[in-house]
Amino acid sequence: MVFVLDGKVVKRLQRPNRKSAFVFRINPQRLRLGVHRLVVNVVFKSGSGTKPKTMRVSFQRCARKLVLPRFTG
Repeated sequence: MVFVLDGKVVKRLQRPNRKSAFVFRINPQRLRLGVHRLVVNVVFKSGSGTKPKTMRVSFQRCARKLVLPRFTG
């Protein structure tokens, strides 16, 4: 499995890292504001006869909500 975030390879996994699941966590605080795209390319063993799969997901990091100051006077 190859995880590609915004066009850059961020992780390659060849075997599951959590029991039987391939897990990759993204910390959104390290990303800029706006829409991000994650693409996962899955390649199966050559003997299985299964074609490679591509899974795509997009998510958005939003800006903090601004709080208006209280009226003091």
